[in-house]
Amino acid sequence: MKEKKIEWKNRFFTPDEVAQMEAVFNERFFDNLKKDENISFEGYYEDEICYITLALKNQDESFYYPVETSISLKENHELDAEGARIALLDFIGSYFEDYFEENRETSIPIDWTLYKADDLTLYARGQVLNKKLENMADDILKSADKAKNPGGF
Repeated sequence: MKEKKIEWKNRFFTPDEVAQMEAVFNERFFDNLKKDENISFEGYYEDEICYITLALKNQDESFYYPVETSISLKENHELDAEGARIALLDFIGSYFEDYFEENRETSIPIDWTLYKADDLTLYARGQVLNKKLENMADDILKSADKAKNPGGF
């Protein structure tokens, strides 16, 4: 077990790992993406848990759909770090196949939800956001606060 713990050391995915995942998923779902959409990834290992987030987003982020996933060594004792990454990518790929087949009408709950896949226990959550509108609202609130309190006190 100690060897597995060392393998699951805390680290972010390398740029090469991220680039490879993005290339595979952008190619896999190319026909389903709108002209200004793309897929990006981020991921890391922390405390024997692997986290991967896929973000489907358009250029101005008025559509921003992050799907977050995680899988832990504690619940999946036989899983190695690479197997964890692959399991999460398989889950994300299957979800997005359904998502696009259902004309984007299917969704993952916004709270962490347990899923079983190939005798593995993993978690996922997601929420469609409009980051462009959120940023505009933040700017309005900041400017209103500055106007109300010009000295910054």
